[in-house]
Formats: sequence, C-alpha cells, structure tokens
Amino acid sequence: MLTIDDISIKLSKGELAVFIGAGVSRSYGNQQGIPSASDLLNIFASKFPYIKNNSLHKKGELRFENACLMIKENNGERELISVIMKEINKPSIRPLPAHNLLAKLPFSSYFSTNWDTLLETACTNVNGRYPVIYEDEHVAMLQHGDIPIVKLHGCISNPKSIVATIDDYKPFKKTKPLIDAITKVDLASKTILFLGYNLNDVDFKALYNDLYRVLGKKFMGKHMAVVLDPTQVEIDKWVKNGITLTNNDLTDFLNDLALRLRGNSKDFGSCTVKSTYLKELHNVTDCPTETIATNVFLKMLTKEVGSGILSVEQIVFDFETGYKAVLEKKPNFSAFENECKEILNALNNCENSNEMLNYLEKKINELNASSIEINKHNSDIIKRSDSILMYSQSVRVTNLLKSLTRDYQQSCTLYISECRPKCPSPFYDAIQIQKSLEDTGYKKHIVTDTSITYLMKKHQITQVIMGAHAVYMKDGKMIKFVNTSGSDMILREAKNFKVPVFIIAEKKKCKPWVDIEESNVGYIEEKFITKPLEDEGIDTLEVAYDLCDSHEYVSFVCEDGVIK
Repeated sequence: MLTIDDISIKLSKGELAVFIGAGVSRSYGNQQGIPSASDLLNIFASKFPYIKNNSLHKKGELRFENACLMIKENNGERELISVIMKEINKPSIRPLPAHNLLAKLPFSSYFSTNWDTLLETACTNVNGRYPVIYEDEHVAMLQHGDIPIVKLHGCISNPKSIVATIDDYKPFKKTKPLIDAITKVDLASKTILFLGYNLNDVDFKALYNDLYRVLGKKFMGKHMAVVLDPTQVEIDKWVKNGITLTNNDLTDFLNDLALRLRGNSKDFGSCTVKSTYLKELHNVTDCPTETIATNVFLKMLTKEVGSGILSVEQIVFDFETGYKAVLEKKPNFSAFENECKEILNALNNCENSNEMLNYLEKKINELNASSIEINKHNSDIIKRSDSILMYSQSVRVTNLLKSLTRDYQQSCTLYISECRPKCPSPFYDAIQIQKSLEDTGYKKHIVTDTSITYLMKKHQITQVIMGAHAVYMKDGKMIKFVNTSGSDMILREAKNFKVPVFIIAEKKKCKPWVDIEESNVGYIEEKFITKPLEDEGIDTLEVAYDLCDSHEYVSFVCEDGVIK
C-alpha cells in the first residue's frame, strides 16, 4: 500500500499524474465553490416537475447523469447545457485552496472530469500558459515540455463538448482516439493520484474501467485515491484493484504533500518554476536586484495573506520555498536572505492572517522609511550640472535620483553603462534603468562599458553612483563592498582620474570585515554573455560579482548620511 511519503517522492521525480473530480471544486464544503451534483439535482427538481416528482429523486436515489438524460430527452440538450452553464459559469466563483495547491505542485500532467475552469485559472495564475485539451484537435497544439490539462468530460469554454448524460459516457478510444493515445503514453509509467471522486459514482467507475482498458495490467501498479471515511470493505476492494485509499480531506492532503515534498526533494528549486513568487519576480524583471526581489516578495506575500484563500501554513511554505529558490540562483543576495529570514520568523510567530497583515504593513513601512532617510542626503551627493555614471540596477540609487526636484534633475546628465553580467540581451540592464527614470528630467545616455575610461579621461564624468549587495565595515568606515562584476574596474578608473564614487545602500547590508578571500563572494551565475559559446561546447567562465576595495575617492551613503 502506498503512503503519502511514497507519493511525495513520485511527485519530486516527475512521476505523478493527478485525476481531478468534482470534489476538488467543492473541497472544504466551500460555498464559493462549484455546486455539487446533489445541489444541481435540487436545482433541476425546482425547474423541472418530472424530476421533482420522480420516485427515485424522492428517495434520494436518482443519479445526476440519469437526471441529465431526462432533461435532454424532455427539453433538449440545449436546455440541459443552458441550466448547467448558468450554475457553473459564474465570474464570482474563484479557484479554491485545492486548485491553488494543485497548480503549485509539480504534477507531470492533469486529467480532470470537471467542466469548470477553476484549475486552469489557478495554473495560469501560477505559471502562465497551460494547454487545455478536450478535443483531439488540441493534441496537435502540444509543444515539447508542456504540462497538459486534459478535460475528459469537456469544458464550459465550449458547451458542446460537455459530457453530462448517462449515454454520453463512452470510452474515449471511440470518441477521442488521439486523447486516448496520449493518455496511454503519458500514464504508462506514472503513478496516479485520484482527488475529489466518490468511488461509488458511475463517473469514477467508468473512469477506472477506461484507464484499465487503456493501460491494461500496468494500471495494476500502485495508485492512490484520497477519500473521506472509506469502509474497510472499500479499502480492501480497491487495494486489490491497484488503488490505495487514504482517509483525508483532499485540501489537507495536498498541504501535507507540499510540506513533505520540501523534505524529500534535494532539488525542490527545480519544481518552483510554479511558484507565484518567482513568476511575479520574472514578470517584473529577469535580473532582479535584492531590493526588487524583497519588494516583490512582500507584495506577493501581502496579496496571498489578504486573499484569505490559503492556510497560514501554506502561505509560509510558499514564501519560504520561493525565497530559497531565488538564493539558489543568487547566493550573494545576503541582504535579501536576511530580510526573508526575518519575515519568515515573524510569520511563524503569527497566529492568524490578521496578525500577518499587521506585521507586513509595518515591515513595508520600515523599508520605505529606509529609502526616505537615504534620500534626505541627495543634495550632499549630487550637485547641479553633475554628469553621473550609473552601473548595474539599484533601486536605492534610482530612488535617490528621483527624490531630487525636477529643476535639479534637468541640470544633470546620466551616463547609464551597459552591465553585461546582468544582460540576457544587449543593453538589457541599462534599458531597465532608463525605463525606471523615464519620468524624470535628467538627460540620459546609454553607453558601452568599454567607453567608461574614455569618458573619465575626457572629464565627462563628474561622479559615479552605484548600489551594493554587501558593505564591509571596519572602525566605522566602509573598507570593501560587493557589487556586480565590472564594478571593481570602474573603481580603479575612478581612482586614476580622481572621480568621486558614492555607494548607496541601507545599513542592513553592512557587515563587519573579516579576512575572507575574494572567491567567497565572486562566483559564476546565469551565463548571459557566454551561453552561445556554452551551447557550442566551449568552456567559459563568467564571474558575477566583484569584491571592491574602497579608496580615498569612495564614500558610503546610508540612512546616517555620507560616510567618507
């Protein structure tokens, strides 16, 4: 018999498909969910006297699919579909916690017997495009690597596709041979998790028989169904048929599965492509700064808490998984890591969502206050008619530049250097900086990094402003800092030509200096520049960060002011 730990291991290996029944859209008895079959039967009875007066209905024995057939025969298929659509296709019905959890877990494929689009909405919100298949013609549109949502009983997005009546339940080998074929291929080596099914329903029995026909003896492998209060007779029966029954609410089960997945997968980061946090971060930028990452995570966290959809445990899990996935790519984001650990610790001490929202409001205000304090020193740094070199995106730097009056801005010129270590495409980073300042009055020029020496030599640069990932202090002064690779070269040229340099960062990024090697803070990350060579099999090296030495022309600017 399977356990939830077995299922989590299969999930982490990409070997778990999920079949989704009506109970998923009605989990936790949520009144915002889709009406259940019994709800729809009562609606049918209120509208059609022949159902209300039916002897089986009076005894509570009329099956939903038989009632649908009665309506189809008496009033026509159009009337049947019209009633169903009116009750199910409502904009006010949103994805439930179970849908959101399903979307965030790395299933190999989704098979649904539900007509609603709640799963598709949740999956799209989490990770963008999900191909939906309910007709054979959709199979041809599948691309390599797609995670399909196969709608076995049609979809309300195309009412004609809906399978509702007892005579509609036909093997999809006959009605949809291409869907039958991809089902056979996809499920041949997979474990199946069944959610939201009543094992006594015709719906499930037909599904089981169809799968057994498609997969044959391979279907007699180990699968699992999550049901409430199964009898021992049912448990024994379905074990013999290759399905372990586990007694649990399906939303609770999915929450537990998510928590176990974190422990069982050595590379859970590979699964977090579905994370709403990472999706939102990529929507903002492909190359986030620490401050951008922190702001996006706080925004998403506040949104999740305020929605009231997810449990406190799931909110904490999503946040922790998301920030750890960022650190796998950006291990030098120490300030981001410290902020997230502080936030995570606070969340774990909150008893409910209201406490979480109060804390998050204070945290956001605290971060905004830090920028305000730094910006108070803007005129101590920038003088009228300055020509300023910028290198590598920094929210603190752009905020400081924006804080000056427009008249002040119009007197200054910005030379925005390309920053190739952060560019998935030519001049990407510089263009992002320019866009962030497009509503300001500065005269702006994008320049190549190779022209920096020339500009300084010709005295066209009066100062340099950069951010920092980390600032190392000794005896109250900055002696070193970490920033994007290329920063050290700029500092050396600034020293040669006696150009002032200002490093803008909040005090939280400060660390006491200890004797460490530069290799501890300079390492390889995304191969934006070298990827074409890597694709040709050529070995490359791309260093992401510099540990820069301060000198007499460098000043550190934080909430306390300008520190020479």
